[in-house]
Amino acid sequence: MPHLARWTACAAACLLAAATVALPGGRVEASAPRVGPPAAEGAQNDPAGLTGTAAPPAPPVQRIRPPRAAGVSYPADPEELERALQKLLDGVVRIPIPGRVRAMLVPHAALEVSGALAANAFAQLGAGYDRVFVISVNHDRSHFFRGAWIPDFDAYRTPLGDVPVDALAHRLRGSSPFRALGEVNDEYVIENPLPFLQRTLGTFSLVPIVLGEVSESALRSLAGDLAAVADERTLFVFSLDLSNAYGRQRARQVDEFTLRRLLSLDPRLKLGATEGNDVLKLAVYLCRQLGLRAGVLGYWNSADLGLPRRWAVGYASVVFYEEDARALELAPKEWETLVMRAARRFREEMRGRSDVAPGEAAEREESARLEAQSLDPASALRDWRGCALRLVAGDRVLGEEMELYPSASLLETVDDLALRLGRRCRTFGCLDGAAGSPGFRLSILQVPRPLSGARQTAPPGEPAAGLRPDWGPEHVGLLLIHGLRAATYLGGSETPEGALAQMCSALGLDSGCAAAPRARLYRFGVSWSAPQSLRTNS
Repeated sequence: MPHLARWTACAAACLLAAATVALPGGRVEASAPRVGPPAAEGAQNDPAGLTGTAAPPAPPVQRIRPPRAAGVSYPADPEELERALQKLLDGVVRIPIPGRVRAMLVPHAALEVSGALAANAFAQLGAGYDRVFVISVNHDRSHFFRGAWIPDFDAYRTPLGDVPVDALAHRLRGSSPFRALGEVNDEYVIENPLPFLQRTLGTFSLVPIVLGEVSESALRSLAGDLAAVADERTLFVFSLDLSNAYGRQRARQVDEFTLRRLLSLDPRLKLGATEGNDVLKLAVYLCRQLGLRAGVLGYWNSADLGLPRRWAVGYASVVFYEEDARALELAPKEWETLVMRAARRFREEMRGRSDVAPGEAAEREESARLEAQSLDPASALRDWRGCALRLVAGDRVLGEEMELYPSASLLETVDDLALRLGRRCRTFGCLDGAAGSPGFRLSILQVPRPLSGARQTAPPGEPAAGLRPDWGPEHVGLLLIHGLRAATYLGGSETPEGALAQMCSALGLDSGCAAAPRARLYRFGVSWSAPQSLRTNS
């Protein structure tokens, strides 16, 4: 997998830095920290205040979740743990990510098994995160439950100190799909990422969430609720291992399918047999709500490490980030390569491919995949970026294909768009009667971000107001979802109102449909190539 191969090579070198642990575990503890000034002299011997000096009120007892994984998944000694974490973080080869990390998927196995992978993700974090959601799957087989559960603690303790549970966690407990449960054992799924977070972020508050069995509609609703309370200083950590029921090669195949679905933010994960598909679906729905792009930093499974287990367990490190302007940048040579390649693929398809031999299409796709793998690891053509291909003649648009959530590298996606466009034009004759010399324009697209709905940035009923400040006819794209229908806009209108009217017209609705309560509007950045003539030899 091109994108996966790019990142895994950097992560694998970190494995030797992992710390080996085998120390005794922790113990259950409740604490009542002293608050306010110390008691006056004699108060301890006069709790009823008979001498006139009353003792201060007793502080509420805090429920501290003890470090149950200390000495098992990571060292119990604070200094040893600090050294192990720092060694893993120092061993990371940092890859530039074109945007701010807002969420991540990390494994929750022991440090010596998957710590180097997890370090790849945590090393991407900088300052500026106050609240962290750690979301994982129910591991307690003796307590099956439907919905979601927030463990009832005031703080989580690790050898590096206590992590306070955020007040938001207490408020969420009373809402759907969260349930009030008894003492479910959350094992290590919430705890294991905490030392890394303490080492990289310092001080933060925690919202721990354990998912049971959750319906698809409830996952979508929960994603919307979480997106609504997430600001720029909120981080989401999805603590999860991948497949856990196959041999080495089959595990890699299944996990590759899962990672491709994550990279394309596709919630159809039925074939990705992880230990917690609902956690991954929630990640996908949430990242779509927040307008995030995914990047795989590394992967391996337990069999790759030679661990003596019946089935291989898959581990991956994935970051989800808010794309900035760098996501729209390509070097001149990269633009030229993509546009000329698209023109060549389009011409091949237009020549008539009804005689395609069985397997030829698959061979062509494999050729593109191998070509993408052979590119320089730093080449943007290996990235998974949204793009659109437009066939033009003068100012007239003859045809267009778009992929906002690609399922392959940029090079492979452009290939696919050109073939789809060629197939459409060969069938419907889009070049017939075209005035002037037809040509291509290629655009790179950012991930759509919500302009209205759960994370509303425009006044209710006035979607165009949020577009006016930085409107540019060529550099703003829009996605309008109205019920089960969707329309996109890729430039051409001088005003936001005109763009919205175009999309409503495409849906067969009145021009004000974008202001309807059920409408969801997203915007994304667009950068265009110069036109490339179809008659250019390449």
